[in-house]
Amino acid sequence: MSKREIVVASSAGFCFGVDRAVRLLEEELAKGEVLTLGPIIHNPPFLAELEGRGMRMITSPQQAEAGQTVVLRAHGVPQEVWKQLEAQGVRVVDATCPYVRKIQQIALENTADGKALLVIGNAEHPEIKGVLSYAKGPAYTADGAQQVCQCLCEHPELRQDPFVVVAQTTNDIEEWKKICEILKKECTNAIIFDTICNTTDRRQREAKQLAESCDVCVVVGGRGSANTARLYEICRQASPQGAYWVETAQQLPAFGPHVRTVGVTAGASTPAQIMKEVIMTMSEEKLVQEQADVEEMSFAEALEKSFKTISNGDTVTCVVTGVTPAEVNVDLGTKHACYIPVDDFDIPQGQTIYDVVKVGDELTTVVVRVNDVEGTAQLSKRRAERYRFWEEIETAVENKTVFSANVTEVNRGGVVVNYNGVRIFIPAFQTNVPREKMEELKGQKVEFRITEVQRPKRRVIGSIRAVAMDARREAEEKFWATAEVGQVCQGRVKSFTNYGAFVDVGGVDGMVHVSELSWGHVPHPSKVLEIGQEVEVFIKALDAEKKRVSLGYRKEEDNPWTKFMAANAVDDVIDVKIMRIVPFGAFAEIIPGVDGLIHISRMAKHRVNRAEDVVNVGDVVKVKIVEIDEENKKVGLSIRALLGDEAPAEEAAQDAE
Repeated sequence: MSKREIVVASSAGFCFGVDRAVRLLEEELAKGEVLTLGPIIHNPPFLAELEGRGMRMITSPQQAEAGQTVVLRAHGVPQEVWKQLEAQGVRVVDATCPYVRKIQQIALENTADGKALLVIGNAEHPEIKGVLSYAKGPAYTADGAQQVCQCLCEHPELRQDPFVVVAQTTNDIEEWKKICEILKKECTNAIIFDTICNTTDRRQREAKQLAESCDVCVVVGGRGSANTARLYEICRQASPQGAYWVETAQQLPAFGPHVRTVGVTAGASTPAQIMKEVIMTMSEEKLVQEQADVEEMSFAEALEKSFKTISNGDTVTCVVTGVTPAEVNVDLGTKHACYIPVDDFDIPQGQTIYDVVKVGDELTTVVVRVNDVEGTAQLSKRRAERYRFWEEIETAVENKTVFSANVTEVNRGGVVVNYNGVRIFIPAFQTNVPREKMEELKGQKVEFRITEVQRPKRRVIGSIRAVAMDARREAEEKFWATAEVGQVCQGRVKSFTNYGAFVDVGGVDGMVHVSELSWGHVPHPSKVLEIGQEVEVFIKALDAEKKRVSLGYRKEEDNPWTKFMAANAVDDVIDVKIMRIVPFGAFAEIIPGVDGLIHISRMAKHRVNRAEDVVNVGDVVKVKIVEIDEENKKVGLSIRALLGDEAPAEEAAQDAE
């Protein structure tokens, strides 16, 4: 029988936040008795050890007295708890994880104007309770996609009003992605902050890979630990023969001969000592049915496996442990002293390296040079960003990912944008602007898609036009799904013809006939509109089959006849202007767009042979309204009626034509 292999996850055990909290607690224990408000971490065996060294756990602020020291756990506490402790004269040591503190700050700053806060996570978890206390507006919790949907039903205003969304640092990555998709689809103004700790993400991905490659998995951690629970669930589903969740080595099961590989991972609250005991116990012969066929694996060997091995070119994640004017010191989980030169960072003008990076920051880097003799390793953050970009763009073509960057260069062939240090060429015909206007793009931020990648040649080709076309197709689909006759639309004038103007109403070009531009005569659309002008139009007719849209521009409230009818009536006396003379009388302008007829029989008391004998074009005369034909929009006027002698009805009714 071949020996059993034990594979230890490289990220198992204390995370940065827990390690920091425990370190702060131990520093205080060296001075004397220390109180913690609740368990400093979720690991009963380790808590028992700390209690033996002088730690005492309390469950409420009232249990602390003036002068005592209380260490706040990595999960953080509600604001009111902190204030109460200080009011009691208690010395407070804040061991809140910097990542949790970041979420609290997001909640405080982004809800200051009353926005609602939605926290994704277990409402009973201390981290969530602490975050909720920083909200200045309404605050809600949801643990999973189903509860998010329920929350949106109970609070329908969230679908329209702006609100802030954050996640518990140890949340499940895949569930978070589902939730983000729901929020982006259902809510118009959700402001989403991805606050899941990078260490959590990496630990969960590593646990899944470990479980898939081993026969069984052992997850070490306290039963009250949320992140350990998620690791166990991930391993249970991915491991071929299941997973085991243990708090101590005494809880380990006996594995049969069919188990050849055992993966071991641990929650963020699991101390190295407990990991050591688990690994040592698993390496002892008593756990194997056929003892003679299995080689003992010492803890030193397992521990050596748990150390990362690095080579030049590896992409690694590290935590900043120190900052100097020359270099940034980082912890990579190896035996090397790792550093990043300061000139590898992009430092804005007027700032220093201390403004750009802080102790505790997590950075993704590339190993540049390993010196095993001196025990050092030089890393590069900038190179990692470039590597990551190449990984992004290799999938961007298929995923149609949209990037955003400034145009840095314009030449005869097209334009160039620079994204994360990589030069991307966009041919002229893909810029979506005429060649003569390409120069205007220089310095402008544009959205584009990657259409071709030639990594060996470091050549990337993009397209602005493709993004615009996708957006137009999406807008067109939305238009035809929602458009209806009478609907008012915002549009932009695109072009003119002699018979009308074409207006883009969002992915679709509609036509405004020249007769619909004004209530008066329009010789050409350019007399009313300009190319590029933003206009409000309404839909007159739709032909979805032929994709044709007829639009109206002139408004009923501007209709001269409507204005005339609102201000005038039969028997009103008004001033009019003679506009033209005809054999049977004269037409006079009442208001612009509405003329009335003064029949020749209504011009004077005596018989008039020619209208010119009484009035001339341009004259302003006083008349009386004697007729209004609303159906045919005709108005009869009379000068004679003001002289006290109206023409006979039969004479006044003569055909004007």
